[in-house]
Amino acid sequence: MLLAAQKSFGIGIKNIAFVGDEEKDIKAAKNAGIISILINREEQKKCYGEDLQIKSLIEITKLLETQVS
Repeated sequence: MLLAAQKSFGIGIKNIAFVGDEEKDIKAAKNAGIISILINREEQKKCYGEDLQIKSLIEITKLLETQVS
């Protein structure tokens, strides 16, 4: 699914990030070779091998601003 979307939009793999809240989401991103971002809204620490971890979607805009600048 992720690679099909990448091909449909003609976006390079290095320019794609996948945000998910479960281990299966992180695994899917890793298997596709794209950046994985875990959104963890809980106080308990989670670690599924993600590239980045955020607490809310608001943080995505901050991440994008630092990457683009």
